[in-house]
Amino acid sequence: MIYNTIDEFIMDAPFYCIPYDFKSLCLHIRYPDLYELSDRYNDKMELLHILQDEQNFKILKNGKIIFYETSIPYGMVRCNNCGNVWDGNAQCDCF
Repeated sequence: MIYNTIDEFIMDAPFYCIPYDFKSLCLHIRYPDLYELSDRYNDKMELLHILQDEQNFKILKNGKIIFYETSIPYGMVRCNNCGNVWDGNAQCDCF
């Protein structure tokens, strides 16, 4: 998937793709009515810096973010909260 801005990425990306320290930034952007309004520019830039080191992200010079969703084996389930992949016969460990 290709995102034009960091805000667009945060709005659409699976929650498990956002590092734990930036979950509040994610909630702030996804639900602005519930959280105080501020730009949080520095947090966004720090998140971009962290994502560029991840293997399934690529950040282009024009600011676009490319996210490569990794496939999971057939019959397996990915947790939307933490990204854990398991057989789906029980609840994820993160709950």
